[in-house]
Amino acid sequence: MSRFTLFLRAVRFLNKSGLRNRRFLFKCARWSDLPKRYGKHGTVSSRFYRWRAAGLWDRIFEAVQAQVDAEGRLDWEVHYVDATTVRAHQHAAGAKKSLDRTPKKPPENRL
Repeated sequence: MSRFTLFLRAVRFLNKSGLRNRRFLFKCARWSDLPKRYGKHGTVSSRFYRWRAAGLWDRIFEAVQAQVDAEGRLDWEVHYVDATTVRAHQHAAGAKKSLDRTPKKPPENRL
């Protein structure tokens, strides 16, 4: 098996096991959890980060996307949004908002 294939299998392994462990590959996967059959975790992680810096993962994704689109297996009408990339302001949730935005008059002082 080539080193390239072994590396891709290692990344796939981390991606699958990372989701089970509530960890995400591109943010905080534990490289030390990688089984020895994939090689040293330091070597795999440094190659992964070099590929990311070089934009290779983006090019791979674009090539696969173009191939699937050419085969007619890509539905451009379906969209998914990952909640990890859409963030709301900390004050955006919770309190009920009033639809009336006019300032309220202070109560009159009656003596």
